[in-house]
Amino acid sequence: MLACPNECTHRGRCVAGTCECEAKWGGPSCEVRVCPGGCSGHGTCGAAHECECDEGWGGAACAERECAGGCGQGGFCRNGTCHCAPDWHGARCHLRTCAGGCGEHGSCYNGTCECALGWGGDRCEKAVCPNACSSHGQCVNTTCECEGGYGGVDCAVAECPRGCSGEGICVGGVCACRAGRHGDDCSVAACPEGCSNHGVCENFRCVCDPGFSGPACAQRSCSPRCAAPRGNCEGGVCLCAPGYLGPECAEEGCPGGCNQRGECEGGRCFCEPGYGGADCGRRVCPGGCSGNGACLEDATCACYSGFRGADCLLMTCLEGCEPPHGECYNGTCHCAPGYGGIDCTAPLCPDNCSGRGRCVDQRCECEAGWAGDDCSERACPDGCSGKGVCVDGECRCKRGFSGLSCGAACVGAGGLECSGHGTCRHDACYCLPGWSGHDCNWRSCVPECMGSSVCHNGTCAVPDALPAPQASVQTRPGAFELDAIVEG
Repeated sequence: MLACPNECTHRGRCVAGTCECEAKWGGPSCEVRVCPGGCSGHGTCGAAHECECDEGWGGAACAERECAGGCGQGGFCRNGTCHCAPDWHGARCHLRTCAGGCGEHGSCYNGTCECALGWGGDRCEKAVCPNACSSHGQCVNTTCECEGGYGGVDCAVAECPRGCSGEGICVGGVCACRAGRHGDDCSVAACPEGCSNHGVCENFRCVCDPGFSGPACAQRSCSPRCAAPRGNCEGGVCLCAPGYLGPECAEEGCPGGCNQRGECEGGRCFCEPGYGGADCGRRVCPGGCSGNGACLEDATCACYSGFRGADCLLMTCLEGCEPPHGECYNGTCHCAPGYGGIDCTAPLCPDNCSGRGRCVDQRCECEAGWAGDDCSERACPDGCSGKGVCVDGECRCKRGFSGLSCGAACVGAGGLECSGHGTCRHDACYCLPGWSGHDCNWRSCVPECMGSSVCHNGTCAVPDALPAPQASVQTRPGAFELDAIVEG
């Protein structure tokens, strides 16, 4: 059985060498706190291992869409959309509907009809003059006839002479002229050439826009910051001295312009990956080889022993840790089923010999009292001596044998050899005259019984008088009668 790293830190269960972690835990050994559902891709996992949801998402795992601004008191949110109750409408169910509608001449806003010009009534159904002609005209057949000096469909606009000549705006019937113009209708120019459209006229003098100068603001100029030693103004363009840049030559430049391999900030180059030096002109190795290798001239890392990868960040494993026996992951060899050891080259035995033996050449050498390919079966003493069957660690002896290992033969009554009436040879009893049976425990009849009588334990008897039919034998099977015992 494959073990899991660190026993899954007691926060999960081990399945085929892989940790299946409890909720809110992750990592190869369930050692890392995680957020529910990985925040569903709609948020980030905060320091307290709770999801900080992106805008528009909510719930413990950021899996529920929210309605922007809520749905007010007139509806409820479902999957990011407000569903409005009767008498409410709008994207956020925040507007009341208008009873009966507003017809073709109005629109409903929060329960009230707002009528178009020329219409009135609760539902904008009545034709009227807009705004009652603003008290500056008369309503004739729903049309305003305005007084002098006012205009517009509702006579609300105070009119100015000649529309201020296009050089100002009309405010309450009076022209507010733009700089450089004056007069009731803004028709009179106050500054030369109208300041060339590059400035404003104040007290009959042009105040030029940035970048322009001269009495009529007709000449291009540079910012006052464009000055020696940083730059020089020519035709309105600031020409920068070496080491400076920007429209006003006020920014410090970087050496070599960072060779187009970095960004210049405050006179310092911030180089793109793979380049270094003050001007980003030198190739560098990724991650500085992580301090675990040497950077070669071609900007590749020559890793020190025990490290690997483009940036020498990963640790290597012992030689031999390779498929199909194992794979190396940052210095640790992860073994395939059936192999073990720090380099995964050691073959393993079935079920690790069940903890009751040692593995030698992929075979279990079991401890005393255990047997089987994986040492999971109880063994019997001496293998029952070949004279019995082992069942769950106990010998079931064949007839004529006994003992824990079935090693005892010819044992009879009283635990004596052949019941004390014979001798044991080649695991069989040879009985003295007058005795029989496999253990010499039955008497024989001397002389032999005559006629229809049979011998029963040393006495001749008629068969009908015998206690049991199986007793009508003269000599028990499995024994031999001896005329005399011969020693040796």
